[in-house]
Amino acid sequence: MSRTRVKTQASLARALGVSRATVSKYVDDGLEAERDGSFDVEKGRAWKKIAGTKMKAGTTRTETAQASDEEYRKYKAALMKQEFELSSGKLVACADVTREWSLRMLSLRDGFLYLGREIAPQLVGRGVREIQATIDKRVMQILGQLSAEPKTLEKAARA
Repeated sequence: MSRTRVKTQASLARALGVSRATVSKYVDDGLEAERDGSFDVEKGRAWKKIAGTKMKAGTTRTETAQASDEEYRKYKAALMKQEFELSSGKLVACADVTREWSLRMLSLRDGFLYLGREIAPQLVGRGVREIQATIDKRVMQILGQLSAEPKTLEKAARA
């Protein structure tokens, strides 16, 4: 069985249904001419098929591959946006929020656990209303720690 050959890149381009520049690119990328300078059309078709599956702008891609590429680009863009927002202070890392929340809860727990030990000596011999006012004031201080600035709470926890 004889293979179809053409003499010029322009003839190969017509046979493949591509531009002359595309065939020239195939040649630059490794499509070889036969010894006599002609081109095998079947080799050209195989080269076109391989080149069509590469992830290059302007090449033919299946709809599934194009959709996958688009989804990947959207994911990368979202990831880059998130990294930028983290670095610029617009977002806070989940681990940082969890750490801060844990510190605040521990501070709150400790405040209530040691409340009696802390204020009992101050309340000996006082009236009921004065005791209630002192306890209420200290409970409000402890609960106020929940709305304290994070830096203030971290310094207090380290001390």
